[in-house]
Amino acid sequence: MRRNEINPRPGGRLILMTKEPIDQGSDDQILGRLFACSTELASCATLEIALGRIAETLIDVSRADFGTLQLLDKESRQLDLVLAPGFDRSFKDCFRVVTEDDQSACGRALREQRPIYIPDVTKDEAFAPLRTIAWESGFRSVISFPMTCPDEEPIGVVSVHFRDPNAARSFGSNQDVLRFLSHAASTIRQFQDIATLERSEQEQSIFLRELNHRARNMLTILRASERFVSADADPREVGETLTGRLLAIANTQLLLTEGNMEADLGSMIRQQLALGSAFDSRVACSGPQVMLPVDHAFRLSLVIHELATNAQKYGALSNDHGRLSIEWLLSPAEGLVLSWKEKDGPAVKPPDKDGFGMTLVKNVFSSQPDSTIDLSFEPTGLRCRVKLPLPEEYRGLPQVH
Repeated sequence: MRRNEINPRPGGRLILMTKEPIDQGSDDQILGRLFACSTELASCATLEIALGRIAETLIDVSRADFGTLQLLDKESRQLDLVLAPGFDRSFKDCFRVVTEDDQSACGRALREQRPIYIPDVTKDEAFAPLRTIAWESGFRSVISFPMTCPDEEPIGVVSVHFRDPNAARSFGSNQDVLRFLSHAASTIRQFQDIATLERSEQEQSIFLRELNHRARNMLTILRASERFVSADADPREVGETLTGRLLAIANTQLLLTEGNMEADLGSMIRQQLALGSAFDSRVACSGPQVMLPVDHAFRLSLVIHELATNAQKYGALSNDHGRLSIEWLLSPAEGLVLSWKEKDGPAVKPPDKDGFGMTLVKNVFSSQPDSTIDLSFEPTGLRCRVKLPLPEEYRGLPQVH
């Protein structure tokens, strides 16, 4: 994660509202200024304003020439540059990201969790790789303070830079400054916690809207499937039929949840056929990975469920030696093309009248333009060909067998 440089004042660079210079020896003045800033932080409207106040105050009370403020990315454990008043673009680019292994003052402060004072960067051997950028930026001395909450959670690092070497020698150990920065760290964490909570609430709202939409889709498809049940059928058979369809959709719902609103076609087919049971050696599945959108997944799961139920009751899976082949491919012109072929089952002949299960298979995609389902009752076994258009991003993918 990378943060953009924060600019507390829209349309311009950070403006330091420096009051009268403070004598570094005047502890009372420093304490008063730090206390005033601590009070202001509680009323800041945004994190950006609070960060600006912190950097401004520390530069002011130390009488520094430049300053930086970096926040810690908890995942990468890196410092991301947020503010760098007084520095040019080359400096900001150099220090945009700093790690614990970095030998800069801020890197050492992060690593050691204590203030780091470099009185003269030209004489500090560890700082040698960074001397050129220091020279070009115009500073010779630097103090970096880790910002750590009272519970010792690190938040970031704030640094002050001086043109003159050996400046502010005692400033790095000023206890009032350290207490101020601990309070500042707590304020920053409060802002971050609020932002995290707001993001969580937004994500929850999006999730609930999607859940409601998906539930409506499920109910619509379930209610449509009820039409394909014989009115004079045995009530127990009706119950088993509807329960089977409900389980088919519920299992697909689990796949959609795992797949972030998409369902893997291969997994769905294996799930609907209860593979992992006695049918394993008699069913062959092959095709590329295809992630189906929500509506397609629900409807196609009902098709597979009805075909599988028919195969187990009357078709190739109703005896001990019948076989089933399911193949699918992605066609740039047609989208998803799925072929269901049964063989070596009981003798098959076209029915005089479609049953309600086969009627559902033929009509479940009737509202989808350009989709077709063709059933063929051949002597060797039932065959079904499904053509289902898919969005462009699903087409032309490599086939996996």
